[in-house]
Amino acid sequence: MPSDVAAPDEWTPHPGSTPSLILSLLDPIDARPLPALPGIQPSARYTATHRLHVAGYLARHEQPGETEARWTVTETGQRARQRSETGLTVRQARVLLLIPPHGITAQTLTRAYNALYGDHARELMYQSLAALQGLGVLQRSSSPAKWTLTVLGRTRIRDAAFRLTLDTPAPGPS
Repeated sequence: MPSDVAAPDEWTPHPGSTPSLILSLLDPIDARPLPALPGIQPSARYTATHRLHVAGYLARHEQPGETEARWTVTETGQRARQRSETGLTVRQARVLLLIPPHGITAQTLTRAYNALYGDHARELMYQSLAALQGLGVLQRSSSPAKWTLTVLGRTRIRDAAFRLTLDTPAPGPS
């Protein structure tokens, strides 16, 4: 079962990854050749590009007479780029948005999380809390056991809300 504290797959866009770098350097409209990536092995660049293309994050454009393909970022790729820029997983964003500015007791947070996502997800909430604490977004006091947002955490609330909108499917035609 995946967790928020596990290292991300090297081919999944996340902050500082080769796929994120590729997504950030390409445009959704202007098709262009892949840029050189100093310090990145050509084989890693090729693999990341191939996986991004197969996943639907990049579109390949070939013109007769050109020796090098041109690429654009798809709508899916743009969402992946934005998700990567927030630096938060969906689960971390959900937990972060449950914590009010004045803090919340561990017991109240657990009840709120369970009410929204089910009792079976409790361990995932604990993993998210540990990850958010490691990121310096949350701090825990011991008496009473309470989670509070750090200064950084208060600035990340908007990122968390934005992160959740990136996974909300666009409404279809009515």
